[in-house]
Amino acid sequence: MRRGTDPESQLLLDFSGGRTAVVNVYNRRKTPYAASVTTAKETKYLEVDTKPLFVDAAGAMLDFFAAGREQVDRRETMAVMRILEASRDPAALERFVRL
Repeated sequence: MRRGTDPESQLLLDFSGGRTAVVNVYNRRKTPYAASVTTAKETKYLEVDTKPLFVDAAGAMLDFFAAGREQVDRRETMAVMRILEASRDPAALERFVRL
């Protein structure tokens, strides 16, 4: 499900096993890449150091071409793409969209 529209919105995700996630999307804002992860024991705030992020991404692309095959499980990539596609469905503004 998606709440709000660009440039600011939220994706609400329900996973199996009672797991949930809220993804805050801020286009055109200077906000850090970060996550708050809550378990039964605690909540942790994790800020991502973006300096190596893009260098590592470029390195991963070179690794892909050198290896001649994907370096990330295709199922993970496709799961992310399904979430993004579902979030673009107009119905996602009204209700949860099944993946």
